[in-house]
Amino acid sequence: MGKIFATDKTIRMGIWGLGRGRAFIDQCKALNIEIVAGCDLNKTMCDDFRKICPDAFITQNEDEFLACDMDAVLVATYFFAHADDAIKALNAGKHVLSEVSAFFTPAEGVRLVEAVEKSGKVYALAENYADQFVKKLWQDGVFGELAYAEFDYVHECRPLCYSYLYGDPMIPGNTAHAWRSWLNFHYYCTHSLGSAMEITGTRPVKVYAPPSDKTLPGYLPGSEMGAMKPSFVTMDNGGIIRNLMGASTADSHTRKIWGTRAYVDLSSANPIVRLGQCGRSTAMTLDQPKDEITELASKAGHGGGDFYVLYNFANSLLNGAPEPWDIYRACDVTLTGIMAVKSEYSGGIPIDVPDFRDKAVREAFRNDHFMQMRLDPKKIFPDDQDIKETSHFANIMNDLDRAWTFRGVPLVIAAVEGMKLYPYMKDVASKVAVQTKVQELLRDLPSLVDTFRQAKYLMEKYAGSPAAEALRSLCESAYPEKFENPEAFRAELTGWLMHCNLSSTPQLSMSADEAVLEKVQVPECPEGFALRKFREGDEEGYVALMKSAGFYQWDARNAENSKKTAINGGIYFVEEIATGRIVATAMTNLMRTPSGEEKGELGWVAVHPDFRGKHLAEIVSLAAMKGFREAGYKWICLLTDDFRIPAIKTYLKMGWKPIIKDEAMNKRWERIYKRLGMKLDTDAFNNNKSKN
Repeated sequence: MGKIFATDKTIRMGIWGLGRGRAFIDQCKALNIEIVAGCDLNKTMCDDFRKICPDAFITQNEDEFLACDMDAVLVATYFFAHADDAIKALNAGKHVLSEVSAFFTPAEGVRLVEAVEKSGKVYALAENYADQFVKKLWQDGVFGELAYAEFDYVHECRPLCYSYLYGDPMIPGNTAHAWRSWLNFHYYCTHSLGSAMEITGTRPVKVYAPPSDKTLPGYLPGSEMGAMKPSFVTMDNGGIIRNLMGASTADSHTRKIWGTRAYVDLSSANPIVRLGQCGRSTAMTLDQPKDEITELASKAGHGGGDFYVLYNFANSLLNGAPEPWDIYRACDVTLTGIMAVKSEYSGGIPIDVPDFRDKAVREAFRNDHFMQMRLDPKKIFPDDQDIKETSHFANIMNDLDRAWTFRGVPLVIAAVEGMKLYPYMKDVASKVAVQTKVQELLRDLPSLVDTFRQAKYLMEKYAGSPAAEALRSLCESAYPEKFENPEAFRAELTGWLMHCNLSSTPQLSMSADEAVLEKVQVPECPEGFALRKFREGDEEGYVALMKSAGFYQWDARNAENSKKTAINGGIYFVEEIATGRIVATAMTNLMRTPSGEEKGELGWVAVHPDFRGKHLAEIVSLAAMKGFREAGYKWICLLTDDFRIPAIKTYLKMGWKPIIKDEAMNKRWERIYKRLGMKLDTDAFNNNKSKN
């Protein structure tokens, strides 16, 4: 794809803050932007950036960075440092694209505006949530004037209190994140309020924010990041925006606008409009016209918003186009957040939003250093702490709260509460989801028991410290009494799985045909391992392996039954040579259906958790598939579960295909393919039949 702008001019840009900042890199080339430098205090961030931009100058020193030959700086440093860092860049003669928000105190805002005015450089705020298509329709008069709107930015943030943006635990591990661990969410009003402002072209003039301090477990005492923060904002045309930020039990990105002529809902992928200026109007879904720009935007983060931020900035530098988020609009949205915090701290009184376009107004705030009361994320343990112990804190929190992969405490709560609500669930998908969570919890239970043990030690030794309180509240929300007796907890989960209504949620099935079996080649085992078949005396090791892999109901009877149904004795093992331990298995199972039909099934594929990542499952599976071929089978099948994504990925790689017999099964496979980043070809997989 060619460049968007009809010019050979290039913008030489440096990125200051390589966590969030590196998310913009992919869109730069098409916008005549060359990344020439990077700066971050974190050496790991610098090393990762070097892999992406090997020719760029990279440093941990901001003065060296600002001395580089470049036209512009993307400021993506700590939230509370944006103003000072932007001013430094402006004073160094650079144009500035700043991450949100623009500043942290009104006094900083005054200094920033004056630095921009004095420099003559372009300043832009990287606000990235406005729908550009609906913005154009608004400008065309389709919706009339803003009457009322509801915009949410409710976003999972608890894991980010103890880790970096891409999931690595904080270093040193006895600290919390520099600002995400404590920030009042009102400050982060840009992604909700900013979107409404840009679409409607209105400006905030007054804000009211009621006190709100009900925080989720797992946050540090004094943190305001884990509470819901609603505000009501009066705009300059008299319209009202209900603006909601926060982190809670369900993310929300509601975006609804009631205009004086029409209504639009931007909460889903395609805008839904209601025309006719009446409450009973028909909902109509719109599809944005496609062009080169929208195609590029579709590949960018935040629903394409990251692209438009760069596009507008580059358009301003290259062509002199007006910047939609110039310094004054940046002040409008940033000051609304600050004044919302003031309102909340004052018991919810309405507060005017100052207009920093007016020098006299700025003068009134020149010495206004109001800011949130905040904790020190570097002092969450006592001064006399044992660093060898407390340095594990961030890792423990990371293991307890992997919300985005649904591990740790979120998984425990979802599984246990899901079992309680299971009898009231009518749709198959919900029941499958609960069964999957329970199975995943059984898989993770050994490691979680160890994590709870480590957490308990720190809680008791450093009782009363902010870190201990965060651990205590998080662990207490996840049935800590069950982790005192993990064997009973395991038995409870296993028993529930055995007695829940499994008939409504059959396992997934896959097939491999003659063409796939003909191509099977069994690779060599990694050094230190050997492939072999079952031998008498292997029963105990076989059962131990299956239990370690999450098949907790497995016992000696299952092992004996497998020996009886294995075709040509085809129970395959990978053995660790040094210890003789069985660490992976698969078998050529003779499966009999309820109708009496016999099929070849790739059965009981398992790998010990300590030996995953060595492709052992693939080796034993291919060995069994070769066994089927040698036994004359032309078609075989297997059964698996929705949550076994790594296993399914391996089966697909080996040529297996889903068996899809109804719409419910089709939807389950669609969800799995989506998680794998693949597209399901339903027609190719429907009604696979045995050819045996």
